[in-house]
Amino acid sequence: MHMELMTFIHIGNIGIDAYYVYLFCGILSILILYFCVKSIIKWVVQMKFDRLLIYSISSLLIIAIVSGTGLIIGNGMEVAKIALQSISFFGILLSIAILIKRFILN
Repeated sequence: MHMELMTFIHIGNIGIDAYYVYLFCGILSILILYFCVKSIIKWVVQMKFDRLLIYSISSLLIIAIVSGTGLIIGNGMEVAKIALQSISFFGILLSIAILIKRFILN
């Protein structure tokens, strides 16, 4: 039984499209995975490239999860498209945050 997210949370009544809800959920899940993986990677690797490694591993986990759920749900391409857009948007925001931090410190 396939249940739409929009009928579950009733946010479509205020004019928000389901695509934006899925995008927000994707970004939120990437953010949660980012902080979970961050502590493990810092313990294993003591390098300056820890953010890149954390971002890569969280992105790979998201892609693996989306691939698995895409097979179960049936519309895997749409879910994969949203997941990849969320990953790239999070990467851009992370890069901007790093650049701003370096600019302020120097």
